[in-house]
Amino acid sequence: MKVCGCVLAYNEAPDKYEEPLLADVLDVLKNTERNGIIAHSFLVDDGSTDCTAEWARYKGVEVLSHIAYDGKPNNRGKIGGFLTAVGYAKLLEADVILFTDADMINLRVWDFKDILDYFSENVDMVRTPSFQGESYCSASFSGFRAIKMDALKDLWDEKSLNHDMWTRLLCPNSISRNNEIRTNGYGLETMLEFLIPNSAEIPSPLQSRKISGGACNYDELVYGIQEAKGLIELVKFRKSRGIRVW
Repeated sequence: MKVCGCVLAYNEAPDKYEEPLLADVLDVLKNTERNGIIAHSFLVDDGSTDCTAEWARYKGVEVLSHIAYDGKPNNRGKIGGFLTAVGYAKLLEADVILFTDADMINLRVWDFKDILDYFSENVDMVRTPSFQGESYCSASFSGFRAIKMDALKDLWDEKSLNHDMWTRLLCPNSISRNNEIRTNGYGLETMLEFLIPNSAEIPSPLQSRKISGGACNYDELVYGIQEAKGLIELVKFRKSRGIRVW
């Protein structure tokens, strides 16, 4: 099983007043690669205006940067970073992509092994809960998760029954909902929970620095999921009747 490990990051470089959490996470990521648990590690820099990318390169981690046409940093939100990571993992012919947040505390090499050991034939995604500061974050909202690439194939398989649902929910050029759904408030994690129902949870929580997520328009998010459900039912009905889908 070929596994790629990825950090999605935006302005995560430490300054002199902060703990160097990104540096620690990158060290563990590279050590995980050296131990043969993952085959390749990389960081998606989502248009950072600090030295996040430089930190990653210094630690020996490959960097994929979001750059606009004018050469300036291009912040696409967490879903944009997720799509970049998945596309690159597909190019690398990975079987699994494993994501970790940039601000995990006391992350260990064996945390990566533990999450991969939870995979089975009927489990497509594994995630672990965490404490964010003093607040408990359930596994459903976790940034530390591993996903089988086969469970994501509806993103690029245009003939798949679920392709339109995935692209409407995740692809920035297709989704018609408020931009906040793509960027803040655990929108990505919520969508993954909906799109990949065959998942497992590691019981032992990890620790991250702070509560994240931001303000999400959950009414818009729920509306988008309901719209996608209606879309897939329409596609099933039309195909069952031999009617052209579009």
